[in-house]
Amino acid sequence: MAQRQCPSPWPAFSSLPIDKDGPLGNAWGLWGPDNQLGMLNLLTADNVTSAAKEIKTGVRFSLDWPLNKPSYPSFGRSPCEHKLVNRGGRASNDDVLHFNTQCSSQWDGFRHYGFQKSKQYYNGVTQRDLETSETLGMHCELVPP
Repeated sequence: MAQRQCPSPWPAFSSLPIDKDGPLGNAWGLWGPDNQLGMLNLLTADNVTSAAKEIKTGVRFSLDWPLNKPSYPSFGRSPCEHKLVNRGGRASNDDVLHFNTQCSSQWDGFRHYGFQKSKQYYNGVTQRDLETSETLGMHCELVPP
């Protein structure tokens, strides 16, 4: 999935919503009707390189959380299950994981929570669209234009 070029000029907030069928203040369609990345389109190689020039100390911190946290996920969600499977008695193992994308850090893309009034997700995507495609899933990749 290719990134889109940054729209110019940015629409004024007073001109929102762009998609009149979406939520108040939405910018759905700003990056095109089929876009699945939204503002992630701004993470171009040039922008990342430019931002890296601002680094002064090299101090960094992780924004992720282990897959088994929280130990007891909220709203009845299942905790992470991890199984180590030895590959035929050799010094070789597979890790088998089953986890809810709402445990740990967010892993689910734009398909997790939609605009409740119209039951739409980013860019007007419907529940049926999600159930019959990979639209708005975690598979989306940032690919240079």
